[in-house]
Amino acid sequence: MHVPWPAALRQLRQIDVRPVILAAAIVGALVIAAVGLSRPPDDRIAQEPAAAASPSGPAAVAGSTRRTASPRPIPAPSASAAPSASAAPSASAAPSPTPVPTGPAVARVEVEQATIRSWTDPFGEVRAQIIVSVTNGGTAAASLPRSGTAYRVMSRDGTVVALGRFAHVFPTVVGPDETAWFIDTLSATLANQSELADVEVALVTGDPGPAESRAVPLSVSDLAWREGSDGGISVTGTVRNYGRETVPRAEVGVILLADDGSPLGVVYDVSSVRDLAPGETSAFTTAYPGTAPIDPAEVAQTVAIAIPRE
Repeated sequence: MHVPWPAALRQLRQIDVRPVILAAAIVGALVIAAVGLSRPPDDRIAQEPAAAASPSGPAAVAGSTRRTASPRPIPAPSASAAPSASAAPSASAAPSPTPVPTGPAVARVEVEQATIRSWTDPFGEVRAQIIVSVTNGGTAAASLPRSGTAYRVMSRDGTVVALGRFAHVFPTVVGPDETAWFIDTLSATLANQSELADVEVALVTGDPGPAESRAVPLSVSDLAWREGSDGGISVTGTVRNYGRETVPRAEVGVILLADDGSPLGVVYDVSSVRDLAPGETSAFTTAYPGTAPIDPAEVAQTVAIAIPRE
């Protein structure tokens, strides 16, 4: 049937075209989405700059540049975000040990024990033996000069009964943490034995000389003791030269000690050991200069020292 043109327009006006338009829009959107998903994101990113740079590309023909939104990469933590080496404690941060001040070695010799042993000899004479031990608590050796250290014997009321200087010291050089013994024997002609109660010491020390520092090492062994004819002690022993030089003369001192370490008496020999060659030995026997009466069984310890003399 032929419908005149004006009538056809009137019929079209009466038709509701909105559903058709809506459906067409939905279909178009689906097509666009399908095309976009079918293309890999990397291809879109790689092609878009090329299309924008080339005027002959599709974007140039269309007169527009399509920008495809892509996920923004999450920035990785930079090296500066990590703790730097300077933040960690360095070796220099640890406290360094406080330096111990060092100085020259110094001797520190002090009197350890001063003993006076008195007795009356067979001739009725009052005699006394002064025995003083000293210890070096310093860091250097000290020389103990013969006759340098003085003493005085006191009564119980503080009266000075006798004065003197030590004639012998064993050894003459005392090293750190070592002990030396000063010895002297006197006759107290004008004093009673009971008056010899105490002794005071004026200690003198010095620096070892070259000869003292090079002293030949000597040892004392094979000690034996017995009661002497005057009630004192007689001692025998052997001296050995461990050095490399001949010793012209040697003095030997033997200190006899009780159980508690207190001195009972001292004997020494100044003439028996002579011209002692390296490696050789020499025997000695002495009761000089005499001791207070001592029971040999009371002797619990001995200290024997030999020192070379010119």
